Amino acid sequence: MRTLALDYARDEGRSRLAVWALTAFAVAFACDTGLRYRSLVRDIAAKQLELAQSRSTTGQTREARRESPSLGGDDLAAARDTARKLAMPWSALFRALEAAATARVALLAIEPDAEKRTILLSAEAKDYAAALAYVGNLARQETLANVYLSHHELKQAAGQRVLAITVSASWKDAR
Repeated sequence: MRTLALDYARDEGRSRLAVWALTAFAVAFACDTGLRYRSLVRDIAAKQLELAQSRSTTGQTREARRESPSLGGDDLAAARDTARKLAMPWSALFRALEAAATARVALLAIEPDAEKRTILLSAEAKDYAAALAYVGNLARQETLANVYLSHHELKQAAGQRVLAITVSASWKDAR
């Protein structure tokens, strides 16, 4: 077997040249990065100053318009309609419907018209007396006005006869 001779202390001219070349490259790269950084910081400061000046000269309305997406006529009308519907006293209406509930009448559908402040209720009652009692309970609620039975029809459902009713009413703010 041959012996292996390792010389870690050998100094060659090539390795020194490579070290100096890599060091020079690293210094040049660092200088270039620093110059670009300073340039970007100046650009950002200039843009921020320009933005601040344009905000102060154009006023709040233009700033608000720029931040929110522009709405067309139909979109704006739909947004206003939705806001009006959300502002209605829904909780008072639902409390009135819950207070008028009876075991002999099942409420199936609620169709409110927020603009006209009217409501159309579809329900099923065991018999005509239960339907009339339900309409009377609704009429006694402070939130509801002009309550009347607008339609009734006798139906066969699950082997039983039920009375399908439609009740119309308007609602007001309970104070």
